[in-house]
Amino acid sequence: SCVEPGMVALTFDDGPFRYTPALLDLLDQLGVRATFFVNGNNQGNINDPVYSSMVQRAHSSGHCIGSHTWSHPNLLTLPDDQVRSQLTQVDEALQRILGVRPNFVRPPYVSAINCI
Repeated sequence: SCVEPGMVALTFDDGPFRYTPALLDLLDQLGVRATFFVNGNNQGNINDPVYSSMVQRAHSSGHCIGSHTWSHPNLLTLPDDQVRSQLTQVDEALQRILGVRPNFVRPPYVSAINCI
């Protein structure tokens, strides 16, 4: 919970993507930290070194990395086993890339409030 009045949470979904490095440069310049809810395979595949390095850079710069599923589906349209797969795939990829699993999940389209 936020205990400081006037504080906001700055979050970004759907990446990493080609604008992530410039965004990280700007956030670093401003001394701002954010949360990045990343997909495994949406704008780019996080197993690709180009994209995994963006996730590593964000994490090492002090930004929080959360899960936004593997491929950005509407989870309400999937059977339970596919929902689990969407979450597990991105968690395992982030474990390999960062050495930690994400603590937070933001379902695409805020679609899975009842099924996660």
